[in-house]
Amino acid sequence: MDSDERPRWMTDELVEQAIRNFRPKSSEPFGEEEAVQVLLSLSQLLEATGLLKLEIDDEEEKNEVHRLGEGEQP
Repeated sequence: MDSDERPRWMTDELVEQAIRNFRPKSSEPFGEEEAVQVLLSLSQLLEATGLLKLEIDDEEEKNEVHRLGEGEQP
């Protein structure tokens, strides 16, 4: 899967880290494609359980940053 086709949050560094962490534990070949599939599966599990929301709407993100800034003012 090309990095342009991956979700925004799935950086090249994250994929490389997944490869480094899972390759030694896998008896099967484990490369970029397998790392992307593992990361997508984990993200779906976390979203389904409500533990993590990885896809953030740009507008929500802007509003959250604005609200954080407001709360820091005396």
